[in-house]
Amino acid sequence: MDPALYDAIHRDYDEDLPFWRRLAYEAKGPVLEMGCGTGRVLLPLLQEGLDIWGVDYDVRMLGYLRRKALPDQRPRLRLICADLREMPLAPSFALMIAPCNTLATLEPAARRQVLRQAARLLRSQGRLAFSLPNPHWVARLPREGESEPEALLEHPETGLPVQVSSAWRRADDRWEVLWHFDHLWPDGMVERRTVRLPHYLVPLSQQQAEFAAADLEVEACYGSFEAQPWDEDSLYVIWVLRLAA
Repeated sequence: MDPALYDAIHRDYDEDLPFWRRLAYEAKGPVLEMGCGTGRVLLPLLQEGLDIWGVDYDVRMLGYLRRKALPDQRPRLRLICADLREMPLAPSFALMIAPCNTLATLEPAARRQVLRQAARLLRSQGRLAFSLPNPHWVARLPREGESEPEALLEHPETGLPVQVSSAWRRADDRWEVLWHFDHLWPDGMVERRTVRLPHYLVPLSQQQAEFAAADLEVEACYGSFEAQPWDEDSLYVIWVLRLAA
């Protein structure tokens, strides 16, 4: 996805920021964000003086994040371009986070590898926290959702309008979100680019078995970023795990 368009879509979403901020302050040590993208979560936490690192596999996203950072933030940026399954870092983190359903977009085998990587990189009693779509809530949706407009943006390079819309398709084991970017040219031509983002749906019992296999223990399971307990009607499953003693 074009980093500038990705940033424009997500930059105003801040519902979850207080949740990640609270965990980061409680950690009292280095924080690692997995899938940091263009810095929606990382930069506000960095601005507050927290010791936060970022990993993303997309070098374009990291480049945009660097350009977006304020001048006084840039010397403190610690960004690594790497696959989450093989992060070239030493064990030292008090907290690792994966906001915005990042782990849900990984195929099952990759997700299990990332959990093992997290267990390797956390220091003693360190925490791993991440959000996922609630599979019970998603299972009640129709098989397809019609395209709905999300935003009308100005393209960062051409200056021309881009109509953003989204749709989705649901199968038993995945929920695919389709982002449509319609570039509106002066001659009336519409150039559509579509980004498909699969979210793999995993029963909570299977998720917990995967945590145990990676030596991670469940500390809490929330259904909202206000730390309300999870139930089948929650939009999210938000896990807070701790490295097993």
